[in-house]
Amino acid sequence: MTGQCRAFLQRVAAGEIQAFSSAGAVADALFKTMVIEAAHRFVPSGAKVLAYLQKHPEIIGQLPHYPAAAKGLSNLPLQLLPIDWEVIRAGVQISVQHRLLTNDALIVALMQRHQLVHLITNDDDFDRVPGLTIWKPR
Repeated sequence: MTGQCRAFLQRVAAGEIQAFSSAGAVADALFKTMVIEAAHRFVPSGAKVLAYLQKHPEIIGQLPHYPAAAKGLSNLPLQLLPIDWEVIRAGVQISVQHRLLTNDALIVALMQRHQLVHLITNDDDFDRVPGLTIWKPR
């Protein structure tokens, strides 16, 4: 995690910034944490990380950063916004219109439903969506 990401999360923890997410977005972030940690610590160079993890699930129990990240996120005053069928249908339309992957489009649909315009992400795909203010803590 970069210093800018840490600073942002500290501001959320301090209540300076009101933050929203979805269970899917949190799960995606935790999944990426798991995969990156496993790749750095256990997966041989050149091996496919997911396939390796599936063949060696015991590795998951040896990843200290992954559960720590989940605990840290759960301790934040982060409001999880629910996804229902209306959001999914809107997300599909957004996906087609702006050429976004499904999960990214669901984030945009949730933002539109709740009139949110600021998005913290390092995903350049959101640059294709007008009306968003993108913050990239790289």
